[in-house]
Amino acid sequence: MSPALKTLSPRQTAMVAAVESLTASRGIPPSLSELADELGVDPSRAAALAHECVRKGALTHEPRVARSWRVAATAGRERQKTAESKETARKRELPSRQ
Repeated sequence: MSPALKTLSPRQTAMVAAVESLTASRGIPPSLSELADELGVDPSRAAALAHECVRKGALTHEPRVARSWRVAATAGRERQKTAESKETARKRELPSRQ
C-alpha cells in the first residue's frame, strides 16, 4: 500500500476506489455527481472528500476541467501514454530522410 493511501480515512479510501472503478467501467473519469451517487453522499460532500484525497496525493484533478478526477498513479500512466502517443504520431508525420 502506498504511503498516501495509508493516511486516508475509510470514506476517502472509498472515494479513491469509486474513481478507479467508475473510470474502469465507463472508460472515462467520473463526474462529481457520479461519485456522489456511487458513494451515497451529497455532491458537496463528494467534492470535499475528493479535494481532501487530492491534498493527500491519492487523486489528481485539473481545476475547471470536467471529468478530470483520477487516481494519482493512474494519472501519471495516462499522461505518459498520451505523451508517447503524441511522439509516435509526430514520428509518423516526419518524412524519412535518405
